[in-house]
Amino acid sequence: MLVSVIIPVFNRYNFIGETLNSLLNQTYNNWECIVVDDGSTDYIDELMEFYTEKDVRINFYRRPENSIKGANACRNYGFQISKGEYIQWLDSDDIMCNDKIHTQLEALRDESETTIATCKFGYFKLVNKDLKVRENIKTYQNFSFGNDLLLCFGKFEEYFPLHVYLTPRFLVEKVGGWNEDLEINQDGEFFSRILMEVHKVIFVESEVFYRIGESDSISVFDSVNKANKVVESWQLIEKNINQKNHPYIKQAKRVLYRKLKEKYPEVIRENFEFLKAGIPLKQRILLKYLH
Repeated sequence: MLVSVIIPVFNRYNFIGETLNSLLNQTYNNWECIVVDDGSTDYIDELMEFYTEKDVRINFYRRPENSIKGANACRNYGFQISKGEYIQWLDSDDIMCNDKIHTQLEALRDESETTIATCKFGYFKLVNKDLKVRENIKTYQNFSFGNDLLLCFGKFEEYFPLHVYLTPRFLVEKVGGWNEDLEINQDGEFFSRILMEVHKVIFVESEVFYRIGESDSISVFDSVNKANKVVESWQLIEKNINQKNHPYIKQAKRVLYRKLKEKYPEVIRENFEFLKAGIPLKQRILLKYLH
């Protein structure tokens, strides 16, 4: 089974080499890698020339000029030209353990095209690069349906980053790709659509890691514009799930209220009808009066 590994990149020549090395070290060999550049101005061309010459399974493309700028457009273009039966999404500074793809494919071998695989995840820092696995995560388990995983996310206020999943091509085709107009929480919106179509989730004992550094100190709540876009993303997710009072959405609304109430109360007032399920009763009555 061919696995398509799709990686958008923008000015990450100093990081993506580690990502590609972790792919080259995979114990499973039947893969293709599609790196799509989003208009970088660094040395990505020279670096990718090295990697495409090193291994013919690695391919480098540029986002078409008629496509909207952004990682989602790059992902959609990469998927469009990919050929794999399974899709591995990666960001350009992620790292996979050597057995990640092999272990998940083995778990999916006799399963239907509506089954998805997950694994453990963690992080590493720019300086020491020690890999830290996030332990004691309640969602490290199998689920009968993708919606059950979303319920678990809501109950325990957890999440999965995009590179945890190995996704059948069928599911990506069914949900229609990534939302290119969405600027924040793109993976949350995309995988909410995917998981609502999933009939089985299989958890395997492997790991993936994302990089944390200075950029991680920049909050998605550091401006009114970003705060509104986060709310917009959750409005879309609620539509995708289409279940009244779903715990995943209710928990998100509680978190949004906590993060917005001091700095951006105007965002709460403007989105009161959407957020009210996550607002404590006394504050809800006051806000409704002010609103």
